Amino acid sequence: MSMRGRDAMFALLLIGASRIEGGQADAPRPGPGEEIIEVSLTGICGSEVEDSKALTYRRPPVVMGHEIVGRLPNGSRVAVNPLLTCGGCGSCRCGRTNICTSREVLGIHRPGGFAPYVAVPRGQLLGVPDDVSDRQAVMVEPIANGLHAWNMSGAGPAARVAILGAGPIGLSVALAASSRRVAAIDVVEPVAERQQAAAAIGASVRDQPGSGYDVVVDCVGSCETRQASVAALAHGGTAVWLGLHSPAPGFDSLDLVRTEKTVRGSYGYTAGEFTEALALAAGVPPGWVTEHPLEDGPAVFDSLWRGDLSSPKVALRPAARGVA
Repeated sequence: MSMRGRDAMFALLLIGASRIEGGQADAPRPGPGEEIIEVSLTGICGSEVEDSKALTYRRPPVVMGHEIVGRLPNGSRVAVNPLLTCGGCGSCRCGRTNICTSREVLGIHRPGGFAPYVAVPRGQLLGVPDDVSDRQAVMVEPIANGLHAWNMSGAGPAARVAILGAGPIGLSVALAASSRRVAAIDVVEPVAERQQAAAAIGASVRDQPGSGYDVVVDCVGSCETRQASVAALAHGGTAVWLGLHSPAPGFDSLDLVRTEKTVRGSYGYTAGEFTEALALAAGVPPGWVTEHPLEDGPAVFDSLWRGDLSSPKVALRPAARGVA
């Protein structure tokens, strides 16, 4: 792989609300301490599907994509940790780098992986072993989110657990809980393909949550699911919220007071959790991920906005001829 003498490449560009097009973007140049990664596969995050319509965090034009697996110039395969932190703020100094006050995210503040190449600081790269496929490695970032949410719950193996939503994050929470030998995990999900994915890793699938759970993890983030997450808790239980669909809380605050329930927000993951997620990704069934060519990205996003794609994870693969 050589970028010498090349100035432009085909990339998927967010150019406005619900406007994503394929076009020419500047080819990346490595800054101090950075590597140019040849992108193999980049997953589409639910937050990108939502925010490409609302433009809450992203400011066009921008190359999105933060769930990245690719290759170094020497051919080594890597997964990319897209959370860039300062290392010096109070949060970073106490080990909570995921809530760094100066954090940046590839695909939001810097160009991301919906392109053939992306510049990444070397410290953000995690080597991928040969026995982990691209489709498994592209799940490392979502799994790290799920693992962090599970760690935030503080639950042990005896906990009764419900997970609302079996998209990639919900499945990742279930995978993390299962790895901690939690015996009873209910997953609430209406879509058949995602129900099957949850059942395949040992979760019990339900149309509605039950009651009396020690932990409920809301991976949707709507007003309705947040309300349901709190209502389904046992007295003294904990709801962990990481879905980003809506800012509305939707719960009865007096219920928290009278029953000593707890609601915790969960954002991102630490570097240690990202590394741990790679081991969990090795157990991801290949059928969780559906690939499409990067050039088909605008049509893929149209389908995702309409809700026409039900695969747990949709990912885009650049063509080898992506740089001009």
